[in-house]
Amino acid sequence: MDTLPITTPRQAGIYVRQARESQGITRAALAKKAGVSERLLASLELGDATGIRLDKLLSIFNALGLALAAQGDLSLIHISEPTR
Repeated sequence: MDTLPITTPRQAGIYVRQARESQGITRAALAKKAGVSERLLASLELGDATGIRLDKLLSIFNALGLALAAQGDLSLIHISEPTR
């Protein structure tokens, strides 16, 4: 699995557009699959969606088979299991 850094909202949009195009998916089809508007998707791909909600970005990534990961000194973070 390849990992690519995302340090700006524009980079996230570039990766989304490249993944969408390489999979031969239209913006309309991806928007529908991710449950977001075509306008939001276009804005993301153009680097204009700087205030995109994380849940919407994750939906788009998931629809493309992409994942978002944290990187750094994770030994400082205590990750607990979600409560039910």
